[in-house]
Amino acid sequence: MSLFNFFFPGHTRTEQQRAADAIDAEARAHRQRDAAHLGELEHRVQELEQDLGFVALLLGGILDVIDKKGVATREDVQESIERLDMLDGLKDGRLDINALKRH
Repeated sequence: MSLFNFFFPGHTRTEQQRAADAIDAEARAHRQRDAAHLGELEHRVQELEQDLGFVALLLGGILDVIDKKGVATREDVQESIERLDMLDGLKDGRLDINALKRH
């Protein structure tokens, strides 16, 4: 039972009231879809953070082994990073993957 029927038993609802109810129902449906989408996005961000943490750990392990075995020093790696950083034309501490593919 709607609140209108509760407070005004026996009265009929107008078209305007029915239209307002339809708008409210549509807004509720949008909010539910948005909430579900937000939950999916939050889950995906959490997965990406975990993946990035693993990649950082993996890279750290590789760099440590390379340094300890004398294959390359950390300074050698730093020089390579600085050179690669400029492949996309920007010294910004990151690399556009497309620039790496073109190189």
